[in-house]
Order: sequence, then C-alpha cells, then structure tokens
Amino acid sequence: TVNVCSGVAHSLTDIVDMCREISGHDLSVEVNPAFVRANEVKMLTGVRGKLRAAVPDIAPIDLRSTLRWMLATD
Repeated sequence: TVNVCSGVAHSLTDIVDMCREISGHDLSVEVNPAFVRANEVKMLTGVRGKLRAAVPDIAPIDLRSTLRWMLATD
C-alpha cells in the first residue's frame, strides 16, 4: 500500500478559501451537527516515504495547482 499524498496537512478552511480565490465564487459551508462524530479525526496527514521510494523522480504537485485543475472550466 502506498499513500499518494504530499505529507502536508491542510484545513478545510484553507481548501475552501483556495476554492473561493480560484473560482471567484463566494462559497458557504455549514456544519450539520447530526453528522459530526464524537471521535472525528481532527487532523490526518499522509506520509509519502513509500511513494518517494517507489517513484523517486516524482514531482510534488501542490494543492492549489490540483484545485485549479479540478475547478478548470475549459
């Protein structure tokens, strides 16, 4: 098993803010307490050591670039 990850943690707030900047849209996020688990994982970060060992020449792609690609309207 190999984690495809950057090894960098991002908050949901950071991601929503990046999506706002990229899209030019004002996004609203609301939390429904009925869906929040008492044991919710607050932070989860992948370790990319196995990925780098398997593919040493892989160039990291930052989250903002990935979001730009995902939100592209072309």
